[in-house]
Amino acid sequence: MNKYMKVGNCEVRRVATSVDTLTENLAGILRSVSALTVECLEVYRDAVCKTCDAVDSNIKSMYQLMAKCEELSKSMKPIYKLSEQIKGIKRLLDLFENAMNI
Repeated sequence: MNKYMKVGNCEVRRVATSVDTLTENLAGILRSVSALTVECLEVYRDAVCKTCDAVDSNIKSMYQLMAKCEELSKSMKPIYKLSEQIKGIKRLLDLFENAMNI
């Protein structure tokens, strides 16, 4: 029975060593996966932050553009009045020209 115990004991040690090796490999793989997960989340966070900054900047630019368009629209109001005056002058010139041709 002593011989069987030695063989059994050796087999138990071999299995224990194999389990230890597998456990160490698994721990290394899990550390690697965790590191990759952290890196992916950091990249995602940075992308979200940059996207938010870009959207904020675009919104500010849009409001500035709207304000400039409103200013332009207000500054164009006198041009419409001037256009009517020019049309009136042209009409008078046409009348004058017709009167001269008679």
